[in-house]
Amino acid sequence: APAAVPLATGDALSAHAKTCAATGRTVCWSWRNAAVGDDLAVRILELDAGGAVAERRAASTLEGAAFAPHDFAVTRDACSWVTCPTKVEPLPYILGLRGPAQTAFFDGAKIAAGEGATVHRVGRRGGGPAERVPCAGAYHAVHVAAAWDRTVLACCWPPAAVASMAERRADVLGDWGQLLAGDFSSVAVTQLVRFDLDRRVGGRVAPEVLCGGAHLDHAKQHPRYVGLEARYVYASAGDAVARGDAADPAYAAPQPPQAFVRVDVAGGGAVADAWRCGPRRFVDDAVLVDVGDGELDVFVVAPVFDAATKTSTIVVLDGGDLAAGPVCELALPGDMFIPWGLHGAWAPRRKRR
Repeated sequence: APAAVPLATGDALSAHAKTCAATGRTVCWSWRNAAVGDDLAVRILELDAGGAVAERRAASTLEGAAFAPHDFAVTRDACSWVTCPTKVEPLPYILGLRGPAQTAFFDGAKIAAGEGATVHRVGRRGGGPAERVPCAGAYHAVHVAAAWDRTVLACCWPPAAVASMAERRADVLGDWGQLLAGDFSSVAVTQLVRFDLDRRVGGRVAPEVLCGGAHLDHAKQHPRYVGLEARYVYASAGDAVARGDAADPAYAAPQPPQAFVRVDVAGGGAVADAWRCGPRRFVDDAVLVDVGDGELDVFVVAPVFDAATKTSTIVVLDGGDLAAGPVCELALPGDMFIPWGLHGAWAPRRKRR
């Protein structure tokens, strides 16, 4: 059921739509906060190949989700969200003093009392009450890497970082001024975490941190495997992670994104392949372009920003051999460049009629 007392506004459409490999539909979702309480009303929207809404009946409520998640998971039958105990103080936003994410804080009281993350699972056919699965540890999911059956892989801030932010009353958005200046020391490390909803200890999911706790983000599957079980995910990572140097203190610490890696999920999250872009160069969110049936049959396409020259190029990497370097690298025209901090999407060229 929708939230009992919604704000007098329309629904917001969330980021990171997913195209389900099993159905071919693009799945996204909209949300609305309750004016009173911590529930989030959600509606799953499914688009056909032409971009028209094909399904919008699946509605539900994520109980206790005070702040809307940034990303979600899609499988053949359900959508899932990973939420962390948060609280929202909307008045500064209503008065125009802060942005929406600057009014959201991790709930230190709930975390201190032992409340961890929650996985909410809603059926794509008809919606209804969400299945709520409690987890051990207050993980904050930033981006979702993959999902299949009752498993979700997400890039998360670990419980220690979340607890520290709650104690300091640091808002969920964080201080991007330091990031843009190249200082990543105050950023929470982002780890790849597996949530197996049927793997529980004492009634709670026991999350598994993969890749030795390496700092990586923007992980995603080959397009033909979205919602299906896959062996690999591709992600941006720091230089130490790409070198596979787990003894380097930077390996599991916040690092600027200077590499793309292929992570072997089935092999405990080991880095199977990597490409490093070089000093004073920074990678961004990549898009994966389908070029075949296998998980390695993919191009990794992304902008790379060169801080020394203030120029950007678009690199194309072979997903089956990242270490070989770019298949091609395209310079942007003139003095155009893309600042670091961008999401991307791929739109195949349509044939003219």
